[in-house]
Parts: sequence; C-alpha cells; structure tokens
Amino acid sequence: MDMTKVLLLILDGARLDVVEEFANEGAMPNLKRLMETGVAGNLKSIFPIHTMLAFAALATGKNPGKNGIYDMQLQKPGTYKLIVPNSTNIKSKTVFELLSEAGKTIGSINIPLTYPPQPINGVTVCSWLTPPFANYTYPPEVSKTLNAMGYKIQPSVLERENPNFEKEVYDCTEKRFEAVKWFMKSYDWSLAAALIVGTEHMHHNYAAFIDPQHPDYNPEYREIVKKYYGFVDTKIGELLQNVAEDTIIFVISDHGFGPSYGELYLNNVLQNHGYFAPKRSFSLTGKIFRFLENSGIANRLRNIMKFDLFKFLPQSVKNFINENRAGAVEADWKNTKAYSTSILGGIRINLAGREPEGIVSREDYEHVRNEIMEALKTDSDIGSIVACVWKREELYSGPHLEEAPDLIVELRKCYTTSAETPENKTTGKWKKAGFHTLQGLFVAHGKGIKTGRRLDADIVDITPTVLHILDTAVPEDADGRVLEEIFDQDSELSKRETKKQKAEEKKVEEVERTKKEEELVKQRLRALGYI
Repeated sequence: MDMTKVLLLILDGARLDVVEEFANEGAMPNLKRLMETGVAGNLKSIFPIHTMLAFAALATGKNPGKNGIYDMQLQKPGTYKLIVPNSTNIKSKTVFELLSEAGKTIGSINIPLTYPPQPINGVTVCSWLTPPFANYTYPPEVSKTLNAMGYKIQPSVLERENPNFEKEVYDCTEKRFEAVKWFMKSYDWSLAAALIVGTEHMHHNYAAFIDPQHPDYNPEYREIVKKYYGFVDTKIGELLQNVAEDTIIFVISDHGFGPSYGELYLNNVLQNHGYFAPKRSFSLTGKIFRFLENSGIANRLRNIMKFDLFKFLPQSVKNFINENRAGAVEADWKNTKAYSTSILGGIRINLAGREPEGIVSREDYEHVRNEIMEALKTDSDIGSIVACVWKREELYSGPHLEEAPDLIVELRKCYTTSAETPENKTTGKWKKAGFHTLQGLFVAHGKGIKTGRRLDADIVDITPTVLHILDTAVPEDADGRVLEEIFDQDSELSKRETKKQKAEEKKVEEVERTKKEEELVKQRLRALGYI
C-alpha cells in the first residue's frame, strides 16, 4: 500500500536568492539541507502578482480565465460594486477537494480563499480573509482545539512603527506551526499544506534592505528579516523531525518581493488622455478622512494611539467614507470610457450593456482598447514605470475570461497602481515598503526526488505534481503540468503514468459576505495596503 505523504509549506513572498543568501550565512540550516539534497529553483507566479491570484492558480493548477480569481476584488456583474473573493468564487476544484474526493485525508492551514470552509475529508483552517468572529475551521469543532492553544489567524498589528509588531508576527508564526504539528499528529494524512504569512509582513515593512539605493534603505532591516527567516527555519526543522521517511516535502512561495518605489494613479493617467472623468466631491471632511484612510496614516494612528480615533466620527461621515472607499470607483460615468479599480493595473472599458452606465459600444470596444494601449505605451511621463500593457486574452484563457479586466498594465520596480484620483498627480508613494515580484521559491525534497539539482517551475505546476505524487488524476484542463524532471529516473514516481480526469466546474453556490463582514475584511486589506 502506498503510504506517500506530501508536506507543502508556503513562505509568503519568499525569494530564492534571499533564502540562499540567508542559508549560506548559517541562518537557515534546515532549508539549506533540503535545497542541497533535493531540487531548488525559482517558482514563477501568476500575473498580476498577488496572493489571491497566486493561491487560486496554485490550488487549481489553472489560470484566472478558468479559476475565476483575477484580482483581490471582483467586480459584481452588471454593477460597479467590488467584493473580496472567497472560497465559493473559485470556479474550479482545488487540490484539496480533488484529493478529498479521492479518499485522501488533507489538512489546509491558513490557505487563502478557503473561507467559508467547505466540507472535506480532513481539516481546513481558514486564512486572514475570514471575517472576525466567524467560524474559521472545518470541522467547526477544530476551532476549539486551536483556540485552546492560542491560535491566531493574523497578527493584531501590521506596521513596524508599532512596538509590538515583531512580537505579534513571531507569536502568530509559532501558533501556525503548532497547528500544523497538531494536525500531523492527529490525522492519518496524505497532504498537509500551510501558509506562513509572517515572511510577507516582514517584506511589506522592511523590503528596502534589498536595494541600497532605495530611499528607505536601512542595513538593520536585513538583520531583522534574516532573524525572522531563521526562526521560520527552526520551526521547519521541528516539523521535519515528525515526518515519515516517505514524505515528500515542498517549500515554496506564492511570489517574490522587492522594495516599492511608488504607485501610479492610473485613473488620473486615463483622465489625462481623455478616457476617465472623475466625480469630484466637495465634502472637505470626507476628503480629509478618506485621504487619511487611503494613505495608511489612519492605520498608523490606530497602532500608535492604541484605539480607533475614527470611531468618534459622526455616523454620516463614517458611512460616506465606507461607501466610497474601496467599494467602487468615483467617476462621472457618462463621460468615462475606461477606469481602474485596483492596485494590480487592471483597466476596464465602460462598456454599454455590461457596465450599468456604459458608454462605449461593442463596435468601438476593440478600437478603444487599442487606443488606450498605445496612449499608455507612448506616454513619456510614465515611460519609466510602465513595462507593458496586456490584453486579457494575451494572459488568460478559459470560460471566465470575460470577467477579467479588459487590459492589465505591467509596471516596473514593484510599482502598484491606485484607483484614487488626487488632483494634479500621476504618481505617489505606496503605503508599504515592499510589494510583490514574479519569481518566488521552489524546493522539493524526499524519496524519489533528484538531489542537488537546480530546476525552475510555474506555480500552476504544483497541484498537478502533488496529485501525481499522491496517485490522483489531474484535471484535463489544467494549465500546469506534472514536474516529471524533479523525479529520479528509476523512481516509481517517474515510471508512473499520469492519470487524467474530466474537468468539472465546482458546483458550489456563491456566498456573499454580509455588508458588515465585507467591510471588516476590507479593513484587513487596507491594513496591508492592498486597497
């Protein structure tokens, strides 16, 4: 009987070159051993580069045109309303569901887009997109066990200015590994997968250490990040003491990281070219408080002052801010041909018959897209920032292609875009020190895995490879492939024929969070600088 297990550890935002540096300096002996006696390389993420898109691609082995997750906020059809995606918005079955259907026992711990938790054969512990006080586990009773050990979904503070920031990140990481250990000891499992998100919190705050020319550069930041990576490595070492000999270990990341050099106010750029018309608000109070929220100053004040100053605002002002902040773009729709809603560079055509107040006819759609592409590519004011402008069909394919933005702008130097429309500005400083890069970390180790090899992979390859290792059929419409080159030539994994199964859309009724839950989740995204 095949007793193979897969341990999948994801270090959010980790880069191969940084891990190698820290390992060679003695800070990560366990990961260094895995890399030297296994396979190591870069793992190419999905574009645009963000945790939600990356995990949807990782878990399904498919691109956003098939899995339906194309941004950190999805636009509800027929509206301008933006919602944060959840597990019911993923259109394809995930590796956890496929293995569960095959009778395998799985553990999914802190994996994004797993709330609300769906019934599986095993355990789901949801991630930071879970609304506060909501049930965050399947089975529900697992939460009692985790609560008893002091488990935390997310650190209570995310800004380095707060003196408790590092302690919170370390404590949260400690509890995450405790939860993984508990699952591994309590179940006869086939797959144990866990996300360690503390690496991302470190990157968002200290990423400038990568570039001595960055205005926020501080050599001390490198030591702070290195120390935390060393702590994670120690915890990985403790896990490895509890795994059986036939366990195959993957240590990967969803993307890389780098220092941010700013943000591009894409709607203002579109306005400069005559495609976007802002809806100007004349409420000074609303402008001030919305600026404080969108700039990140509000969160810093909350951290420093230990209470929410903004809860003392009149309810009418709070309603105004909540309704207009990260809910929809403020535009004069009757004069707007195109608009952006995200930090990920997506541009939507204000298309008649699709958008509620669309003005671009379907006959003019392609002409307008081409015009915008040419305008952005030839705009000398942003030429050093814009790397490329893509049509969605150049990046994605599948039945959900038309849900994606019509154009996606690729930026250099970890720039993000912003839907904000500050007057007379096209660029500004992003709210965090670091953002995401395309190349992440890939490490594979275990019985039947080659040793001492350097091999790169794509994030969509992870699910097909895990399914193959666990002798489970791969969906025939997967974009990823089984990474056969990581297997020893004489191993059973190399000789085994890859099984295929008919692709089926996931039959789950979409669940939308309540208005209060949606706002609480968006507060978490704002704290990370994502909206």
